[in-house]
Amino acid sequence: MIGSVDAETVNEVSAELSRTVRRLGLPEKLLVVHQFRVDMISDRSTLATGHDELALLIHGDGFGTPRQKLETWRRLRAEPLPGAWWGWKNFYAEDQPTVSPARTADIGPSPRVLSSQ
Repeated sequence: MIGSVDAETVNEVSAELSRTVRRLGLPEKLLVVHQFRVDMISDRSTLATGHDELALLIHGDGFGTPRQKLETWRRLRAEPLPGAWWGWKNFYAEDQPTVSPARTADIGPSPRVLSSQ
């Protein structure tokens, strides 16, 4: 089963994390939200991106051919979330073929975080 979450739940988590960071005097934290289908985060446009203590990253997860991954990236970014960062994930075994890190960095707009598994 593929998971999903609503923006209200993510906002509750980000508010709590923001309060914890502020209370403990910690440096800014990265909050990573994985998404590889548009319907995985309902009401995504209402995600809170204004916490000074946090950077919110939408992590384009999922696997497939380079063409499939680019199409997912385009769909996820069709309605960009102001103030959010973007990440990309490559899979060594599941992606056929795996996109190289150098090629991934050239994807427009370039992801701020690149992860591999």
